[in-house]
Parts: sequence; C-alpha cells; structure tokens
Amino acid sequence: MILGLGCDIVHLPRITALLSRTRAKDCVLPLNAPVLVHQARVDRFASFIFGGAESSEMKAFQAAFGKRDESRECAQRLTRYLASRFAVKEACFKAMYPHYTLQWADVVISRSERGKPEVSLSKHVTEKLGPVSSHVSISHDGEYAMATVVFEK
Repeated sequence: MILGLGCDIVHLPRITALLSRTRAKDCVLPLNAPVLVHQARVDRFASFIFGGAESSEMKAFQAAFGKRDESRECAQRLTRYLASRFAVKEACFKAMYPHYTLQWADVVISRSERGKPEVSLSKHVTEKLGPVSSHVSISHDGEYAMATVVFEK
C-alpha cells in the first residue's frame, strides 16, 4: 500500500546564495556565473540537513571532485549535490505527511551499490509506523534539481 508520494524542486541559485556571500535576489545569474561557495557556509548548511553518514558522503564527494575540477565547476557540482539531497528530504516530508511529521535527522539518504539514491527512516519513525520501504528519484537540469519519493507500507 502506498503511504505517500512527495515531490520537491529546488532552484539552484537559491542554494548558491546560501553557500556564498551573495544575497538570494542577486542569484538570478546563470549557474556558470563565477560565484564560489564558502566552505564554512557549506559546513553549516550540511550540518543543518545531514546526519553523520550523510556528512561523510558529502566530504567524500567534495574530495573526489575538488581534486580534479576547477573551483567553479566544483562549486556547481557541490551545489547540485546539496540541492538534490535537500529536495529528497523535502519530498520525504511531503510524502510522509500527515502520517508522521519528519525531522531532518529522521531521513537518511545513501546510495546503493549501483549508485541509486536510497532513503531510510530513523528507528523511532519505523517503530511508530512499522516497516516502510521507499523509492527515490533525483534529477537536475539547468538551474533546477528535483526529487520524487514514494513510501510504501
């Protein structure tokens, strides 16, 4: 039985504004504009939405792409990565409501061995609702990232 379906879309310049010192209204420039993210802001944003395992995956992502990309390209990849994960969590919140009101820490995003995104819920959520399986799809194009999540019981 389908418990819920959630979808979220994120405008990447909004995330760029959060990760840089640029005001949101100034981030109507295309993504290829030379806006660099600031590591302290990345860490703050990540600590707000990610748990321990997710933070480790993000740091591995940064290390893998930061070593071979120029700064602007690395910033664009990091922005897409963070925006996609943010969209997944928001889609989870929408899919689970009104059955349960999730918190950021209740949703853990990981990748399967094949690289497909997966969502697991915290122990206290599954204790209340019972076993819940999920299906996740992430996409990004141009200045947008979106995610769709289906929860099944």
